[in-house]
Order: sequence, then structure tokens, then C-alpha cells
Amino acid sequence: MRAVENADGVSGLEAECEIDLHFYNSCTTGEKRLYSYYRHRGRAHKMGQFLNNKEPYDKYRTVKNGPYFVDKSEILEELIPALQQEQRFFCITRPRRFGKTIMANMIAAFFENTEEESLFDDLYISRYKHYKEQAGRHDVIYIDFSEMPRGCRNYQEYILRIQDGLIRDIEEAYPELEIKSDAAVWDILSHVFDKTGDKFVFVMDEWDAVFHMSFITEQDRENFLLFLKLLLKGKSYVELAYMTGVLPIAKYSEKAVHRSIRSAPAWCPVREPALHIISIHKKEGKQHGK
Repeated sequence: MRAVENADGVSGLEAECEIDLHFYNSCTTGEKRLYSYYRHRGRAHKMGQFLNNKEPYDKYRTVKNGPYFVDKSEILEELIPALQQEQRFFCITRPRRFGKTIMANMIAAFFENTEEESLFDDLYISRYKHYKEQAGRHDVIYIDFSEMPRGCRNYQEYILRIQDGLIRDIEEAYPELEIKSDAAVWDILSHVFDKTGDKFVFVMDEWDAVFHMSFITEQDRENFLLFLKLLLKGKSYVELAYMTGVLPIAKYSEKAVHRSIRSAPAWCPVREPALHIISIHKKEGKQHGK
């Protein structure tokens, strides 16, 4: 990495060379944030277990390429204006088998900063005036809370998989920063924001899965809600948070653990997107919609 002059003679940073930590640390805040800009424009962050994970993109592409596909991308018109707003926290509660995971994958695939081509150029959201500005331009932290480590026996092992995985992803994505691996993940993300100005879109599927695990105690549930609060509430690094689950989070946050989250439909009326594409028959080359 080396300092360069742009066309206006303003000092900036170019991220094409190897990172020099001493040089980076000597830069001004503005130069560091310009470096962050070049990182996003020049290449995507490394794919991680949770940060910019490629699985949501791949899973949504598989659904889209299937013989029958429903375009629900209109919901993105509800989420995009909430980016970096105070009311940017959404919890969508629906019964099982109502397509919550597909929606979560769609949202992550839309925002995620990857090198893949957009899956949305032929979908409803492509008509949105800010489509090009938002598609594939964000760092996404995607967590499926129904997953657990092999042979998981207690809450500590369960939550450490998530925390340690996030910290490892951040260390790999930001080698120029001094990351203390023993620090809390929310402190590390705050450190990243302070140094680079980077923010993250959080997509969390099955937030309440832990409530149904046999080894989880009542104290574990309270600890988990506290984990969510410390990770999300009042954090500048949260650009948007979208959560899915069967249980309404409002019911389990009566002690003000998570009142920053708007739950739909109980707390926030997020419109059910219209079904713009009912089916696509690829073999016949026919498309039916309304």
C-alpha cells in the first residue's frame, strides 16, 4: 500500500500493494477511510465463515434457477431506506416453512460485497432508483443461529463458535488493523468502525433456534438475549439488521434487553412483498407473472 495523489492533488491511499502496517498507522483518519473506499471498489473482502459468506448468494441462486421461482425482491424497497437510520432493526416472525430463510438469503445476496454478478438485474428491485448504488455494495454478516459445532454440549460451545468465527473473519478481512482476539466481538467491530468507518449489514436467520435446543437453560436464554443486545443495540457499525424467527423477539425482551429491534408485524409493519413472478418454466422459455 502506498500514498498517491489523485487528480485534484488530494492525498489518498491505494490498496494494490502489500499493506505496510507502520505506514497505515501513520495515516490520517481521512486517508484510512479513503483506503477503505479503495478496498471496497477494488476488491471484495475475503469470504469468511460469517462475513461476506458466499452461501446465501449460492443458495438464492439455486432457488432462482429452479423451475418455479417467486420474486419477492420488492421487500428490499422497504429495507434500503432504513440503511443507517435509527430504525434500521427488523425482526420478521413467521411460522415454520413460510420461506423466512429464502428471504434472508435473498437479502444477504443483494447487499453482499462479492465478485459475483448480481442476481437481481431481472427482478423487481432492479427498477428501484437506488438499485445500482446498493446492490453488492455492503459488507454482510450472515449468521444462521440453528447451526452449532460438532458434538455441541452446552451454550458456551455454541456461542463461542459464533464469536470466534466472527473474530477470525475480521482478522482476515482487516490485516492492517491490530485486532485483539481476546476482546469482545462488539468491541472489535467498534474498533474496525473507528479506524475505517466500515459498517455491516447483519442478516440473522432463526434467531430463536437456541430456545429449542435441549441443552439450553433459562440462564442461557438470558445470556443469549444479552449477546444480541451487546452485538446490535446502539452500535454505529450496524448499517442494517434483519432477523428471522418463529418467536416474536418482543415477547422475550420485556426487560429492555432488545427494545431497539422492531419486530414485524408486532412492532413494525413491513409489507409482504407482492408476488411479481409466480412461475418460470425455463425449459419452455415461458414466464408467467402478475
